[in-house]
Amino acid sequence: MASNQVPSRKRKNKGSGDNTKRKKMHQDLSDVRELGQQLLSSRTYINNLPLLLNFLNPASSSPPEFILESILSLQSFFTPLLPQLPSSSAKPTEDPESVYRTWLRSKFDEFVQFLIQLSVSPTLSEEALREVVVDTLMECVKDGNAGKFHSSTYHKFIHTMVCSNEEADTLLDFLVSKYFKYIDIRYFTYISLEKLIRTLDVNQCSDVRSENADSEKESLTRARSYKLLTLVLLDSCLKSPLLPAYLAASFAKKLSRLALTVPPCGGLVIIALIHNLLQRHPSINCLVHQENDQTAKDDTNIKPGVDHFNKEETDLMKTNAMSNSLWEIDTLRHHYCPPLSRFVLLLENDLTVRSKTTEGTVKDFSSGSYATIFRDEMRRRVKQVPLAFYKAIPTSLFSETDFVGWTFQSEEQK
Repeated sequence: MASNQVPSRKRKNKGSGDNTKRKKMHQDLSDVRELGQQLLSSRTYINNLPLLLNFLNPASSSPPEFILESILSLQSFFTPLLPQLPSSSAKPTEDPESVYRTWLRSKFDEFVQFLIQLSVSPTLSEEALREVVVDTLMECVKDGNAGKFHSSTYHKFIHTMVCSNEEADTLLDFLVSKYFKYIDIRYFTYISLEKLIRTLDVNQCSDVRSENADSEKESLTRARSYKLLTLVLLDSCLKSPLLPAYLAASFAKKLSRLALTVPPCGGLVIIALIHNLLQRHPSINCLVHQENDQTAKDDTNIKPGVDHFNKEETDLMKTNAMSNSLWEIDTLRHHYCPPLSRFVLLLENDLTVRSKTTEGTVKDFSSGSYATIFRDEMRRRVKQVPLAFYKAIPTSLFSETDFVGWTFQSEEQK
């Protein structure tokens, strides 16, 4: 009889242990909530501020419930105080109120720094919580500079995201879908990326890399994330139908000129960008189709085969892009890389049936490389093999009919 009662007693003790753990977890969460309520109620409980910040420290490995409760309390505490806080570089005076506000500013900067770290932290597995972290961070960016946009904080966020070891696709998709519709976000993202182009080096991100990780693989992942963010931002900035025709035409010409010198994988992305430009802005259709009579009437002094586009001009209004054509795209029809030449032909077909064609997704072409192009070509089933037969040995690389209207002079003739 006694032997039959022992297992039930053990089961009872085990169940009571689980209940105790749940009860303790509930009590701890209620304690965190009480810390936030006290902080919001009176300045007397200002010492609760460092305690709540400690839950956001990625090194503390706090439960997601604690992180969420701390974020809600701290955001409610800092939001009404931001217009009154001094800048991060300001020094306090002898006034006690000035000392207090300077201290609050340092705690707010610490709060923002923890949010940036949490946004790219691998320990934050719940995507819903990561979305809350990014939303709170963007609110701090919006009003962090005495109620104005805090560009330096946003630059730190972009820099951390680019240098992170984690895949930034999810975070990037969230930013693009929710925040890139605001012109100030797109502008400051462009400025931040421009700074990274000039200052970012592979070794600058060593402090966020794991010591045992493969540095070459990390550099490649970081470069892909940076490339993807730049291209998506460029495509988003050129999406507005309110852009003037000369601006859209200048970007189309600059991109098409760049397509002549970049590798094939870069040419695919550029063709996709130009495709979207032509779809969004019908006013620049003259770059791909222009009546000869109209051209002769408007530009009587322009000779055929002469490109008057000024690629060195920084003022897009003076590039003279509208009086030219996208001859570079037509040149790519004869590119040595078959996927690129096929993509150009697809662009021409899309322009003829514009009503049935949708915009391309730049993200789908941004991860291309020589390896991906080679693998795709190896999977293709080729029906015909292109061959070239010459009745006589060629004496030049190009024939005279390849460049109609162009003349080439040797140094001796000059």
